Amino acid sequence: MTQARIITVFNEKGGAGKTTLSCNLAHSLTLRGFSVQLLDLDGQRAATQWATATRPPKYPKFGATVWSGDMHTAEQLADEVSKFADLYDIIVADCAPSVENESTWAMLTASDLALIPTKLSKIDMDALAQAKVLARNALKRLSHPYPVHKQRSCCWAAITGSGLSQGSATGRSSTTQWT
Repeated sequence: MTQARIITVFNEKGGAGKTTLSCNLAHSLTLRGFSVQLLDLDGQRAATQWATATRPPKYPKFGATVWSGDMHTAEQLADEVSKFADLYDIIVADCAPSVENESTWAMLTASDLALIPTKLSKIDMDALAQAKVLARNALKRLSHPYPVHKQRSCCWAAITGSGLSQGSATGRSSTTQWT
């Protein structure tokens, strides 16, 4: 088994949709056959609550394994994630609403993909600036050649065994290959 691909979902602002995106992404990936670890790094532990909620019998059980790690230091988190990376195909991290949180920084420096969900309000869009700065700083520290940019017109994304494909309403699409 290869090491897990790590997806970090973060934003400076609370209520941006981080937990909703993290939980839906983690569950959708399990339905596609991936083994997934969902890291709940927010002190509210909403992802843990969402994943363990009782569902009607006609709906599938939440497929990802959930780990609550909000009480860990960045070093402890890095140690735990390195252990999980050998056990799962994909790790999805639901970060706390703060770009200054050390667990967010630790996850960004370990991530293959960082997602910044936002609503289309002025206050939410203004919060993107700090999130982008944090992402760029993480990339500089690691010397990764990945671009950091807004994807304003992204309408869909699909994660496959070989990469991330995304498309827009304009008909443009792209694929990022995982090596």
